Amino acid sequence: MNADSMPLIFIISNRFESFRRNELLTGREEYVHHSCMTLIDEIYTVLRKKILKAELSENEKLSENSLADEFGCSRVPVREALKRLERDGFVKIKPYSGSYVTEPTLKDFLEQTEVRAYLEALALRLACEKKIDTHSLEDILKKMDEIILQDEIDILSFSDLHYQFHRTIVDLSGNDLLSSIYSKMNFNTASQTFYQCAQERDEFKTMQEQHWKIVELIKTRNVKQGVEYIMEDHLWKKRELFRKQIDNGK
Repeated sequence: MNADSMPLIFIISNRFESFRRNELLTGREEYVHHSCMTLIDEIYTVLRKKILKAELSENEKLSENSLADEFGCSRVPVREALKRLERDGFVKIKPYSGSYVTEPTLKDFLEQTEVRAYLEALALRLACEKKIDTHSLEDILKKMDEIILQDEIDILSFSDLHYQFHRTIVDLSGNDLLSSIYSKMNFNTASQTFYQCAQERDEFKTMQEQHWKIVELIKTRNVKQGVEYIMEDHLWKKRELFRKQIDNGK
């Protein structure tokens, strides 16, 4: 029977069945993709926390086979998680050798802080000019304040929010190119540059006082003082600390 002689209802039925099979296949593919991405995120997060907490030491080799056994998966999601860790500066992948835990140097911190100072100063200037709503920034700072009040400060959670605060200022600037450049500078996922900024409770409190002042300067649209503050007081002093440590050979 050719197509011309087929009853219309038969043609429609066949086409519906074909469409339904394609939809089922597409749905299954999306489910597999989502499950794989969730597993990659889990592996990435666990390894990142271990590196930040020094549970994995510098230059320690990360075996794809061992990690696959640990997470009960194939080597594919492990390999993808390791690639993300390398992109964010936590791991170095050496061809024909393997993946190794790496640790940023003081020079890395110095250079990151120098670049951040100028990018965030521009973001703050643009945010002031746009008269942005600062509620999103204030919500982040309130969460950070709550962490500081805990008996034991969750440094990892604080560092995540620390990055989120600075990243939000950049995004609120409304400059897509600036946001794109900031994303490519390896500041994402609360890199160690945000994790290592404070260790003692008083240091966290001082940092938060500076953050609240930045928000106030944005609210009052004080461009000149805001740019000078984020450059000189909030970031450039950190830069000078790193520089002195490098000069002293630490």
